[in-house]
Amino acid sequence: MKKFLLLIFLFASANFLYSQNIDDIMKNAIKAMNKEALDKIETFVIHGSQFIAEQGEQIPIVYKIKRPDKVRIEIEYMGNTIIQAFDGKKAWMVNPLTGSKDKKNLPDAAKDQILQIFDFLNSPIVKYGEEGYSFEYLGKETIDDKNYITIKMTDKDNDISTIYLDEITNWFYKLRAEVKKDDESNTIEYVFEEKTKVGGAIVPSVIELKINGNTVMVFNFDEYEIDSALDDKIFEKP
Repeated sequence: MKKFLLLIFLFASANFLYSQNIDDIMKNAIKAMNKEALDKIETFVIHGSQFIAEQGEQIPIVYKIKRPDKVRIEIEYMGNTIIQAFDGKKAWMVNPLTGSKDKKNLPDAAKDQILQIFDFLNSPIVKYGEEGYSFEYLGKETIDDKNYITIKMTDKDNDISTIYLDEITNWFYKLRAEVKKDDESNTIEYVFEEKTKVGGAIVPSVIELKINGNTVMVFNFDEYEIDSALDDKIFEKP
């Protein structure tokens, strides 16, 4: 009986220790990605592609990014260049596939989709310490024979997701969330399958989007150019 109680005590103590050290866990993860180096990079030009599983198509994409909040996305499709951009205030696009090359304003909701590239570069761990976000140690989970630290993240809207950190490298591995709409619930996962080093910082090179365990999209970031001169005018609606 004493041995059993001792095991319970040790298990509880271990979980208490981790819960108390969530600060250390998150700071180690941020240090592992070298956020300090990432924050010093003012501009990015990322050449890559987006694989859409349902269509079986690989679509070339170029991201042009300028801190703090300017993004231009150029998508090559069927011999046309589709442009989506955010100039820091307004989102706009050009889509020749609609039969027009006019620059059109996008609704405010489009801003978040365009700025999602910043989330990909940073990963959600950079939200640690930000007002309105809370983090809680959950435990460990083994995936394909690798151990991951799992963290519960609650955002400003009280939406809950689970962060997975590689136990060895402390690198961010994936984000999992349950998304409910009407009476339907889906499990959404962003899996950072591969990473590379740019300017001393660890950034993704392959991100897989899964819904209910099925791959629906793969983002490939093949080549990073950093701190190139990017004129503000390329982000502005002409």
